[in-house]
Amino acid sequence: MPGARVEDGGYLLGRITTDDNYCGSSFNPLVANDPDEQTLGLETAAKTQFIKVYPNPTTDIVMVELLEAGATTTANVTVYSMQGGKLLQKTLNGGSKLQFSLSGKPMSIYMVHVQSGDRNEIAKVVKN
Repeated sequence: MPGARVEDGGYLLGRITTDDNYCGSSFNPLVANDPDEQTLGLETAAKTQFIKVYPNPTTDIVMVELLEAGATTTANVTVYSMQGGKLLQKTLNGGSKLQFSLSGKPMSIYMVHVQSGDRNEIAKVVKN
């Protein structure tokens, strides 16, 4: 997914194709940092986060909050399962917070994709 990152201690499953199509979308180069914080790869990774997703891990309720959001800021929030299924799609306005439930969903990792203007961020949420 565009904007996907792997945090320290995280995992990334990669697939090699012959047609440069990954997960049904265009090619997105990988980026990594070495221990000296030197960026490796083809793109510079964004160092600032503009969303906060908590609690993590969770057993049910998840909160999504825009950081540094103004009253007129809007963001599209989409939650995906690890299989790529879309579980939720909502619009978050201004300084408000979005709350959603993973009740009834299996223990897994879920991806929260937030797009606001030209910014994209993906956070993983672990459901225990």
